[in-house]
Amino acid sequence: MLFVPANSEKMLRKATQLEVDCLIFDLEDAVAPHEKAAARQLLADLLPQLDFSRSERLVRINPPADSPDWRLDVDAVLGCVDGYVMPKAHNAAGVESVASYLTQVGGSGLSFHILIESARGLVNLGDILEQNPSLNSIILGAEDLAHDLHMPSTSNPYYIDFPRYDLLKWARVYGVQVIDSVFTDLAADEGLREAAAHSRNFGFDGKLAIHPKQVAAIQQAFSPTGKEVDFARRLLAASEGQGGAFAFEGQMIDLPILLRASAVVAYADRLGV
Repeated sequence: MLFVPANSEKMLRKATQLEVDCLIFDLEDAVAPHEKAAARQLLADLLPQLDFSRSERLVRINPPADSPDWRLDVDAVLGCVDGYVMPKAHNAAGVESVASYLTQVGGSGLSFHILIESARGLVNLGDILEQNPSLNSIILGAEDLAHDLHMPSTSNPYYIDFPRYDLLKWARVYGVQVIDSVFTDLAADEGLREAAAHSRNFGFDGKLAIHPKQVAAIQQAFSPTGKEVDFARRLLAASEGQGGAFAFEGQMIDLPILLRASAVVAYADRLGV
C-alpha cells in the first residue's frame, strides 16, 4: 500500500506507472490544512482521467474526530476510487459513522480500511471489528501510536511488536487483512528489507510504503520464494493418500504444515509464480 500525496499532480500521474498493489491518495497527513480543498478538487478532476492499471485505488480521508471535512473527502472522489482509509480509528462509533455515510451515499460496495493509531484504538479494536463487520483491513499507524504510548521511536521494528500482535490477533479472529506500518528511513534499504521480512514473519498481510523506491522490497518480502513454492507443491503431492502424520524430506508433517503449504501454493497461483 503506497501513499501518494493528493496535492501533487506530478506524483499522481507518476503513480499510473507503478506496479503497486494498492495506492492510497492521501488527503490527511500529506496535505497542509490550507491546501486540503485544492487537493480534494485535484483528485476529483484528475482521477477519472488516469489509468492505474491493476492497482487498487483508495483515499485516506481526514479523521472524523478532528475534522468536519471528511464527508467532503468521500464525496469528491465517489465513483473514482475503490475504497477509503479512515485514520485515527479510536472507537466503534467513529468507524460506524463513516461506514454508515458510505452506505448512505451509495458506496456500500467499496472497500473500507481503518488505521489504528492510538491506545484507545488498540483497547477498542475488538469492539470496532465486532460492530463493523464490513471492514476489509486494519492498518497499524505506528508513528502516531508510538507518540501516544510515549515511545521514543519506531526506528527499531521490534519496539512496536506488542501492539502489532494485538492487531494480528483481532484480524485473525474477525477475518480481515492486517497491514503493517510505514518504514520512515528512506536511506536504510537493508533496514527496510529487515522490517518488511519481520512484518511477514509476524503474520501480517502487507505493509505501507511512503516512497516508490520501497515498493519492490516490500513486495519481495511478502511474496513466497521459488524454493518455498517448490517445497509446498512437492509436499502436497507427497501427502496424497497419506493418513495422519508422515515423514517428508526429513520433516514430520501433520495437518497445520499441510494447511500452510496449501496457502503458499494458493498465493503463488494468484501471483502467477
